[in-house]
Amino acid sequence: MSTGSWGLALDLVLPDSEGLNTLLGIQEVTKTPILVLTGKEDMKLHTTLVQKGAMDVIIKGSMPSVKLLWNIWRCIQCIPNS
Repeated sequence: MSTGSWGLALDLVLPDSEGLNTLLGIQEVTKTPILVLTGKEDMKLHTTLVQKGAMDVIIKGSMPSVKLLWNIWRCIQCIPNS
């Protein structure tokens, strides 16, 4: 059984970072797949986040739990030996 990270759900607004800078900062320290959760309905930002490496961008409260679990499962499948 692996003891490493298997994925990361990330809110775009943190106390010391916001938006694309949040994703890029996390990517500097880990290669873990990142699923971005946000309250912002900004398709330009969402497209940029995916182009920069986010697995997917999910607007908070916009999808049923089953779809959220599907996205998390997809993230896990992108990790070697998962």
